[in-house]
Amino acid sequence: MRNIVGKPQELKRVNSSLILESIRKRDNATRAEIMNDTGISLTTVRSLLIELLEEDKIIRLGLDQSTGGRRAQRYALNINKKYVLSIYLEERHLVYGVVNILGNTIDTNSLRIENYLDQTIIDQLLDQVITQYKNIVIIGISVPGIVQMDGYLSGKTTEQLKLIDINRYIEEKYNIPVILENDLNAIALGYCHSYKKNKNFHPINMVYIHFSTLGAGAGIIINGEIIRGKDKFSGEIGFLPIGDSILNEVLFQDIKDEEYCSMVINILAIIDCMINPELVVIGGNHFNYSLFQQIKSTYYQDNKTTCELIAIQDSSEFSLNGISELALDYIREELKLIGKNKVK
Repeated sequence: MRNIVGKPQELKRVNSSLILESIRKRDNATRAEIMNDTGISLTTVRSLLIELLEEDKIIRLGLDQSTGGRRAQRYALNINKKYVLSIYLEERHLVYGVVNILGNTIDTNSLRIENYLDQTIIDQLLDQVITQYKNIVIIGISVPGIVQMDGYLSGKTTEQLKLIDINRYIEEKYNIPVILENDLNAIALGYCHSYKKNKNFHPINMVYIHFSTLGAGAGIIINGEIIRGKDKFSGEIGFLPIGDSILNEVLFQDIKDEEYCSMVINILAIIDCMINPELVVIGGNHFNYSLFQQIKSTYYQDNKTTCELIAIQDSSEFSLNGISELALDYIREELKLIGKNKVK
């Protein structure tokens, strides 16, 4: 690692980040272990640990067992210092979860929405949760539609698209930063994390395809990263032309099982040709799960592909996990090495 030079406050911030990163990676650490990991001097480590304790960012775990010398104090992150509020808009329900900086769920619940997501519902939820959990530092919201700078566009067709600026409203009223993400991107990211964790895989290429009463869409992950596109329009497969119509309109017509299977298989073939993912996951409450095995067997038979095809009927857990991961990245910034540089 090369040394960098900066203003005293910047150097202190970088050194603090290195120390927090060392503690996070080890789960807990002594001063000697932190020095070994970071190369920061004992005097600086001792001074910054005192400040981090005063700021309540770390806690003391106690002393190590004696090995003949002076027992070493162990330090750990204060995992409840900061919370993330994750919200998932799912048809007629607003599902939410509160997680700590390690991603552990502290609380989860849901509210029913009679019509559309509006300020009254948001106020009801945030007033309740923020009163109970005062350490919420960021809010992540997973929404159906096309996420843009000022909010998200919602609608089954391009003519119906309208802007809902719920993120700006929250930031201005509650003074808490908001991360807004397309719901299918969040589900794809959440499933990707779960898949890698269970199988210990490297970052994968995957696509999540979702069929709901709002239409069809997809979340795309390439090398573990969400693909959003120039205008945040990636994955909007509901607007794919089907004859003189679009997929969203065809899906809500009365079509035969054979035609339905053929349509889904064609979508899979297009995705395979364009992205060649290792994994395709299909879900949503408007997908015909009774035809999945037929779709799967026909697809494998007619297409030379090594792609794994999976169907899931409940995606809410993955959506919350995905938006939580995105929000957690925001508050983990201070734990990340800055350019992998060491400061003296």
